[in-house]
Amino acid sequence: MIMKTGLTRILAVLFISILSLTLLITPAQAAEASEVVLQVTVVLTGAEQDDSEDYEIVIKADDPSYPMQEGSEDGEYKFIITGENTASLPAIRFQDLGVYTYRIYQTPGTNELGIYDDSEYLITVYVTNAEDGSGLVSTVIAQKPDDAVKLDEIVFINEYEIEIPEEEVPGGEADPPGDEGGDTPKTGDDGFIWPYVLLLISAGAAIIILALSMRKKKV
Repeated sequence: MIMKTGLTRILAVLFISILSLTLLITPAQAAEASEVVLQVTVVLTGAEQDDSEDYEIVIKADDPSYPMQEGSEDGEYKFIITGENTASLPAIRFQDLGVYTYRIYQTPGTNELGIYDDSEYLITVYVTNAEDGSGLVSTVIAQKPDDAVKLDEIVFINEYEIEIPEEEVPGGEADPPGDEGGDTPKTGDDGFIWPYVLLLISAGAAIIILALSMRKKKV
C-alpha cells in the first residue's frame, strides 16, 4: 500500500512538472518569430504619360539561405508597382537571431522616353531578443551602398522626357539644293539658236565676197 502511495505521488509530481514546463514554453514559442514588412515608393517626374506603367521591384538576399517572402525563388522576390504609388512587400518572418542583409532595386522599363532610377538600397535586419523576454524583435536599417546615411524610406524616381513630334514639310520632303532628282534643266533651246548662227555666217561671207569684188574692179 505504501509503495502504491509513493508511486502515485511521483507520478503526480511528474505531471505537475510537465504541465508547468508546457505553460512556460508555449507563450515563448508563440511570440518567438519576428516579422518585417518593407514599403517601396515609386515617384514619377517629367512629362505626364497617358498610360500607367508597371514597375518591377526586386528584393534579393545576400545569402539565399536568409528568410524571404513567401513565393520567392533562389533568395529573390519580385513584385509590381503600377504608376506612381507606394506598396508594402509581403512580410519576412525571422525565427533566429542574427544579422540579415538584402538588396532592393528596380528593373529598367521599356519606355523610350523613360529615365529609370537605377538606385540600389542595402537593407540590414538585426534580429535580437526582446528586453522583456517575450520573443524576437527586428531592427531594420536602409542605406545606399557605400553610404553610412540611414534612410527613412525606399524611393525610386522615374523621369519621362517630352516627346517632340516630327515636323511635316508641306508638299512632302524637300530635295537638297542642287539635287532635283533628274537631269539639269535647260535654260534655252539649242535648236532655236542655230538658224541665226548660220544666217550670221552667211551674211559675213557675203560681205567679204562683195568687198573682194569691188576691190578687183578698182584695180
